[in-house]
Amino acid sequence: MDLDFGDYDAPDYFTEDMIPEDMDLSDLDLSNIPEDVLEQLMAKYFQNNYETYDYESDPQPVDISYVEHFKDCGLPTLQQAIQIIGPLLLLSVCVKLSAVTGFPKVLVHLLSTATGLVSLYLFFHTSLHFLITFSILGYSLLFLLDQTNYQRKGAACAVMCLLYLLTLELFVAEPTEWHKVRGSQMILAMKIISMGFDLDTGQIPSLPGPVEYQGYCFCVGSVIFGPWTSYNSYLEVVQSSSLNWRWLFSGIFAVFLSLICLLLSTCVSSILFMTTEYKWLQAYRDAFSFRTSHYFVSYASEATAILVGFGETRSDDKITWNIPVARPWRVEIPRSLGEVVVSWNLPMHHWLKAYVFKISRPLGQFPAVLLTFMASAMLHGLNFQLAAVLISLAFISYIEFGLRKKLADAFSACILARSCKPECVHNYRTFHPIVLLMNLVFGLLTIFHLAYLGVMFDTDSSLQEEGYDMSHTLNKWSELDYASHYVALVTFLCYWLI
Repeated sequence: MDLDFGDYDAPDYFTEDMIPEDMDLSDLDLSNIPEDVLEQLMAKYFQNNYETYDYESDPQPVDISYVEHFKDCGLPTLQQAIQIIGPLLLLSVCVKLSAVTGFPKVLVHLLSTATGLVSLYLFFHTSLHFLITFSILGYSLLFLLDQTNYQRKGAACAVMCLLYLLTLELFVAEPTEWHKVRGSQMILAMKIISMGFDLDTGQIPSLPGPVEYQGYCFCVGSVIFGPWTSYNSYLEVVQSSSLNWRWLFSGIFAVFLSLICLLLSTCVSSILFMTTEYKWLQAYRDAFSFRTSHYFVSYASEATAILVGFGETRSDDKITWNIPVARPWRVEIPRSLGEVVVSWNLPMHHWLKAYVFKISRPLGQFPAVLLTFMASAMLHGLNFQLAAVLISLAFISYIEFGLRKKLADAFSACILARSCKPECVHNYRTFHPIVLLMNLVFGLLTIFHLAYLGVMFDTDSSLQEEGYDMSHTLNKWSELDYASHYVALVTFLCYWLI
């Protein structure tokens, strides 16, 4: 069976003095993305409500009223979230309605640009000039390359984006200011690079005009949370005249799921294992909080993308809207670490597969995998913590893939890192007791790795303001005795000996 391992991808905030006691949104600086907002809200909530109790010195059961907990944590959190993402949802609807009501296409592009810039200002205020400058540089380079008939536009755009982002982070922007806009900068870089490669391959016949280009770059449906979308899919949004109740229902349902994940991250995970001193349960709790905060952002991005018109699908005269960003169930109940990496961020996974892995595949399987993870790390900025996690994921998932491939061939069993297709030729199929047991063991091992790798994504605002450094990451891992890396080493020895 020909298995493609390389379809993987792996992954800013209110400071404490910006969060007033009464949690009034009118006093908040909305220049930060909600993934860190929710973490800071959680930290502030527990500082206000539980700072007088020392759980470490007295790990006795505490009588907590879950009703009061929901009133104190759940309701304010939901109110804050709705007030933060509400404007994005309304602006997305405006762009969609302009497209279906027959506005001239140039006006739809201009409205897409304007609403995106308004959204950026609401979240980042004057820091949006970094993104405006970036988009102008991107188009200037594409125009110059197009005029000179240069045949490697994608590679040139990738180099330009890398140099621009590194220059900003190292020499221009303040650390706190940079971390605010890092997510949107990453999405914009992915759009510019993908446009360059698509021009090379002919998927985009000719360079778009500046109005169309800016409408794509600043489309309100993806400019804040993501997801990455191709230029051709953006044109489909502008040209579509479809609208029905499924569109609205799909958008509202995505908002509902995002709010559920927000509550899990801020109010549920915070009381998980609250009185335990066992470090691995605490690690799982912290990692779970981080993962659910990511799901919140993923579903919020799905909602804005659907409401602006992405994800339209026609089947038997039925029109539906669906643009999945993450698959939480495949992360929380995983088959393998590779499946987790793919399911974490599907649009970025597709981007990395198309514009990094396939291009570097001639170098070999493992070099292409490693370059894919390195590209993901560089898009996220010079962040040792994230780079360490992504590189660790590359090695651990590759080792797991290789080991399970050898075991599947040796025992003719469906224990590959990916689920077997219905026509597989293994003797021992998916529901055989031994196969179920082996897949369960590997699934539990994946949960172990996730707790270890995600433990350093905590809510320490003093570190978040400038990014986590090397010492923070190594200290977190040392508290868990570097267990995941040792397990990976043992796994590699098993892979090498078989």
